[in-house]
Amino acid sequence: MISLLKYILPILVLVYFNKSRAQTVVWSEDFDGNAGSGSNWGILNQDIGVQGNYANLWYVSCQENGMSVGSCGAGCGTNQTLHLGSTTAGDLGAAYDAGGLCWLGLCTNTDRRSQSLNINTVGFSNLTLNFDYIELGDGSIDNCVVEYSTDGGVSWALLVDSPKTPVCVSGQGLWTAYSIALPSACDNIPNLRIAFRWQNNDDGIGTDPSFAVNDITITTPIVLPVELTRFMATGYKDFNQINWTTLSETNSDYFTLQRSKNGQDWSDVTNVKAQGFSTSTTNYTFKDFKFYTGVTYYRLKQVDFNGDVYFSSAISVLQTNKQILSIFPNPVKDLLTVSISDKRISKVELMSQTGKMLKIVDTNTNSLTINLKGYRSGIYILKVTTFNGEVFYRRIVKGY
Repeated sequence: MISLLKYILPILVLVYFNKSRAQTVVWSEDFDGNAGSGSNWGILNQDIGVQGNYANLWYVSCQENGMSVGSCGAGCGTNQTLHLGSTTAGDLGAAYDAGGLCWLGLCTNTDRRSQSLNINTVGFSNLTLNFDYIELGDGSIDNCVVEYSTDGGVSWALLVDSPKTPVCVSGQGLWTAYSIALPSACDNIPNLRIAFRWQNNDDGIGTDPSFAVNDITITTPIVLPVELTRFMATGYKDFNQINWTTLSETNSDYFTLQRSKNGQDWSDVTNVKAQGFSTSTTNYTFKDFKFYTGVTYYRLKQVDFNGDVYFSSAISVLQTNKQILSIFPNPVKDLLTVSISDKRISKVELMSQTGKMLKIVDTNTNSLTINLKGYRSGIYILKVTTFNGEVFYRRIVKGY
């Protein structure tokens, strides 16, 4: 049985944070033309070396529908992708022609790149390329690789040979997320390009899907302006005390302390001026005299000088000492009076310190007397439940 001593005031809740990080999108392409994306792709088919007269082609269409990660491939929908398809059969999605009929003049050997327009990364570093894709083919023979160019497509370097993705029972590819860090040469330049290069021979061996890609982004981590290392709330008799500590602050205007009864609906409690720019430890404190009976949740809203807003995780404190419940006398010898203002009590439970149930009294009143004669001297826990569901705990001392 779990001890109920944690309900005795003061109550302390600690939350420690590492330096908070988020991602900002530097560039994106979803091939749908939505909100500026879909127009960032450049050359659809660039021939590399000698191509067969029926070499496979890159297409942008819904024939290989873009699916959420973990979903099996599907036919045409509403989400366009870039995919490698057939010349002989046309665009059927990520379904290519593995060849084998070159002796009849139907040669499908392919080496084609599909590349983006120039990507401006000036002012950005520590870049990561992210995309969703499906791929099979035939090992490294019928295969797609990812390349990058730092001179606007004049020269290209291999970034990664992305692994083959799983195949569903239906034979469709399983959409898979992939991320890889870009080399530092891609930082802070105006003409980065990303490309997907497909190669296949003409041996007639290979399995669909060929390759399809969707929702490409280039991101960079951003460090939030405040390094919050401590956020805590302590419940006292008449107030909750909230403390937080920052190790550094950059461009930080002020904090808004927010309060909630359910952890979902928040109201502002107070604004506290921040340091602005600081590399040393700063401690903040506030006393909240308008806490809720029972559990009160708190969180911090941090606002930058430029108006950007960040939220901390929520903490909670159980406050049971707000004076609407009266226990008299305490310490008690025999008769203990329990009363509550503006509410009606439905149940009173007497428990040992370890949580063992000793006595239950059902009632429908705002005041009652409990006889503790015959109980050993010591410390007990009294749990009082009202008809509206509020629960109060009190520590009582039984004397001789």
